[in-house]
Parts: sequence; structure tokens; C-alpha cells
Amino acid sequence: EQVLAGWIFFPEQWQHEPMIRIKQDTVRKFLGSGATAALTDFFGPGRSYRLAEAVRHGADRSDPAHRAFAEADEKIQLIAMIQSGRVLRLFPEQGENGTQWYAPTDPVRALPKGDSVFIKGIFPLMYEAVRNGDSDGLRGLIDKTAAFQRERGAAGFLPEGRLKAELLYNRLDAVPWLYRIDLCCGLLAFAYFVWSLASGRRNRRIERLSLVPLAGTAVLLTVSMTLRGYAAGHLPLSNGYETMIFVSWCLSLLALGIGRRFPIAAASGLLMSGFTLLVASLGMANPQITPLVPVLRSPWLSLHVSLIMVSYALLGLLMLNGTAALALAAAARAGTAERTSRTLARLRLFGRLLLYPAVFLLTAGIFTGAVWANASWGRYWGWDPKEVWALITLIVYALPLHEQSLARFRRPLFFHAYTLWAFAAVLMTYFGVNYFLGGIHSYGGGFRPGYAAATVFAAVTAFALLTVAALIRQRRMDT
Repeated sequence: EQVLAGWIFFPEQWQHEPMIRIKQDTVRKFLGSGATAALTDFFGPGRSYRLAEAVRHGADRSDPAHRAFAEADEKIQLIAMIQSGRVLRLFPEQGENGTQWYAPTDPVRALPKGDSVFIKGIFPLMYEAVRNGDSDGLRGLIDKTAAFQRERGAAGFLPEGRLKAELLYNRLDAVPWLYRIDLCCGLLAFAYFVWSLASGRRNRRIERLSLVPLAGTAVLLTVSMTLRGYAAGHLPLSNGYETMIFVSWCLSLLALGIGRRFPIAAASGLLMSGFTLLVASLGMANPQITPLVPVLRSPWLSLHVSLIMVSYALLGLLMLNGTAALALAAAARAGTAERTSRTLARLRLFGRLLLYPAVFLLTAGIFTGAVWANASWGRYWGWDPKEVWALITLIVYALPLHEQSLARFRRPLFFHAYTLWAFAAVLMTYFGVNYFLGGIHSYGGGFRPGYAAATVFAAVTAFALLTVAALIRQRRMDT
């Protein structure tokens, strides 16, 4: 609020403040700035706009550099709208076409004289009060503006409950600190589970401790999603940030439901929930609450996204189940081959219990997505990159269901290695398509492709070493 008021009343001072975040190195080098830039950095001699050429023909959102230039330009245009007053549409009036909102700089000749005088004169009075340090007078003018809004806005004015819900949601801000707790507790719980399997020593009290942060995560995410959905006026499933939060919520609920019966589910659910919240906190998509575009105002959207996200949550648990099995096989000691084989078989059974509902939900999600596509774009299937990779993911995970025909999937170690590497199809469908292949399903954000590539390379290297170590150790034990 102070920053916004500063740009409205003291723009000549704020234009020199380095407060505009620049996310991409290409834009930083172009401007000669660091991670943040001032408004004056975007203008050259004669107040020429330095980004004009870069955004003149429109930015290609599939290109990270173009997307970064477009995002920087959007921030500059927003500041220009604040300085000109165009963005401050604070004054509602009822007309034949419903409620229309006016800014102080809009033409208001057609309005009643008293209203037009108020709209044109309130900000100069506020400016005078600010310059004179008259806090009481400024508060009185703000209260008059709020009363004007409620009186003239009628049904078009945002309900008080939704305003309070958004304020409470912003104060809660659970994701940045919740992912740290979940990741730390999840790593400890997962490491303890693998150790207990390898050593044959289990302590059920320690295993159940992981249910405590899981329950806390479920409660906090339920409150956070409820507040966000109520403030937005729709289910929070419209962008990458919201779907990541939803996946984390599904993981915590699923892990809580089966965690007492299957301890690996509690440890895996906590760890996977931490990772999804971490991805959300990295700014993959702008987290602000915005109205839905017309194509997203469909009940099929909520059903389609919910089914897909729950299936991804189950597949994430399946991947960690395979990781635990491979880690157990790699860490198994001589003389424990029989016990290790029995444990791998039990983990394979648990993996198949996750696989059936995951494939079913993924299939249902693809079908409902096709119905939604027909309602929105007039066709069921268009071979968009997202659609193609969703189909590839379905085929990849359908193969282990046919163990009668494909005998290799009856071998526990092969099954676990396959489910570990199959998760790459999910990552490609959700992340790779959005940020590298584009298409009508893609959405960009502040997530840096360089960080993504480094993360993927590290994960692939770790998975490869784990798989090779497990196979070598199992071969030696069998011999």
C-alpha cells in the first residue's frame, strides 16, 4: 500500500528506486541492471523507451527471452497506467449496461454533476493532504471514497467477505515456509523408512510421527485453498501455481488416508508434497488472484484438472515407492537376499495398488479434457503437444498393467525401475510442454529454464546411479 501510494503521489522520487524485478539474465544484460531495476533504466536519451524494439512485433511466449522482455514491458506499462491514473478505476456508476468503473482521468461529462465533480476532484484533494502531512484529512477522503463506492457500486462492488478472505490469505502465505517443513521432515521420514527396511528394524511410533506434519499440511492447504477460491470466485485450479498447490493437497490427504497401513505412503507423501510446494514457491506462474478468461469458465475445467492432478499425485507416490525399493536393493547386505526379495515383492504389490487408480483417473481426465476441448474450441482432439504427451504418459503407465503378456513386469526390481523412470513422462507432460514446446495449454512464468535443466540433469544422474547400483547388487546377491 505504501509503494502504491508512493507511485501515485511521489512518482518523481520512486522512478529512481531499483524495485522492478528482472527475472531473466538476457533482460538484465540489455538494461545493464542487476536483479532489480529502476524505471529510469528502461529509458534512454530523450526518454526513448529501450524495450520498444524488443516488444514491437509481439513476444513469442514459447521463447524464454521474449517472454522475459514481455513480462518486463508489462510492469512498465502498469507503472505508466498508475502514473496516468488509468489503472485507478475506483468510481462505480450504474448504467444501462450494468456497473461501469471510472478512473480520475476518464471523461465523465455524462454523469451527474455531483458525481463527476467528486471523481475529478478527490485525488487532487488527497494529493494536497499528503503534501501537507494531514493524515486525518487523508483518512476522511479515503472513507468518502469507500462510501461512494458502496453507494454507487451496488451489486458490482466486491463483497466485504471476499475482501477479508483475500487479506487473510495474503497474511497466511503458507507455501514458502510449509515446503521447508515438509521437505525436511519428508527426507528424514523417507531415509528412516529405507533404513528400517534394510535393517529389519521397525518402530511404529517413529513411523507415525510423519503423520503429524502431514495433517498440518492438509489443514493449512485446505484453509489456504478455501480462502483463495472464495476470494477469486472460482475453484483455484486455473494456473500452474494453483495446480501445484492442489497436487500437494491431494498428496497430503492420500498419504494420511493410507499412511497408517502403508508407512511408505506417509513418508513419500510428505516428501512429494514438499517438492510440489517448492515448485509452486519458485514462481512457476504468477500467484496473484485474477478473473478467469472465458475459455476457463467451464465446469469441465475443474473436473478435468482435478482428475489429472489426483492421478499425478498417485504417480508421484508410485515413483517414490520405486525409489525406495531401488535404494533398498542397492543397500541390501549379503545374507539378506531372501528378506530383501520379500520386501521388494510387497513394495511391488503396493505399487500396483497405486497404479490401477492412477491410470483410471488419468484416462478419465483425458476424456473429460476432450469434452471440455470440444465445448471450448469445437474439437475433441487436436494433437496439441500437451494432448500428445498426456496420451504418451497414459500408454507408458498402461504397460505395467499387462504383466500376463509382459512377463518382465512380474519381476519386482524391473517393475520398480520402470515406475521410477516412467515418471519422466509425467514431468514432460506437466513441465516440459508448458515451458519448452508451447501450444494452447502452455503457460509461462518466472521459473528459469536453466534451473530446470540443472535440476533435471541432477535428478536423472541420481536415478541412473541408483538404478545401476540396485541392479548390480541384486545380480551379485542372486549369484
